[in-house]
Amino acid sequence: MSKLPVEQVAEILTLADGDTDTRRPVRTPTGIGSEIGISSAAVSRIPDAVSKLRDTDAIA
Repeated sequence: MSKLPVEQVAEILTLADGDTDTRRPVRTPTGIGSEIGISSAAVSRIPDAVSKLRDTDAIA
């Protein structure tokens, strides 16, 4: 999984999912990465990992 601190993962998920105000532009992985100081590739892997974890929980 990710070597990022759990706080940073939580921040990424919040930024990626937290915009309910339709007047704001959608945050991209590049924008989120530059905002918190990591690569856009790392940002993109987080939602993928969450999805895999959810699928695993559904099986258990």
